[in-house]
Amino acid sequence: MSDDRFTVAVDRIRQVDGRYRKEAYAFMNDAVAYTVKKCSAADSGRKDRHVTGGELIYGTVELATQEFGVLAPYVLYDWGITDGSAIGDIIFHLIREGVLSKSKDDSREDFNVVGSLASLFPMTVVNTDNISVPKID
Repeated sequence: MSDDRFTVAVDRIRQVDGRYRKEAYAFMNDAVAYTVKKCSAADSGRKDRHVTGGELIYGTVELATQEFGVLAPYVLYDWGITDGSAIGDIIFHLIREGVLSKSKDDSREDFNVVGSLASLFPMTVVNTDNISVPKID
């Protein structure tokens, strides 16, 4: 999908549901590609490897840690990605817009297996319940 089509899809999603920042959608699209590649490598290089909601949650945390280091939980929090449910919302928005695809066995509830993402980050346990992160536009 071209960058322009992706941007249009995200803009359409955000007109209906503005909970997540544009960056969240781009990052989750990257997280899907990252997780598929990582799982494919572990699965003898199978290119058509499907990932589960749980695998995608852990792939998201791993990619965020690689890209943002100790600030990863705060960056995701700022974008609205606070738990597995938020990841599921974003992924299924992208599926409905035709950006991503799903198998017949996939469900939105697959992402409810993890509560707060903060506890999954290896460097520290972060309490994001009562922090105020300024928005930078």
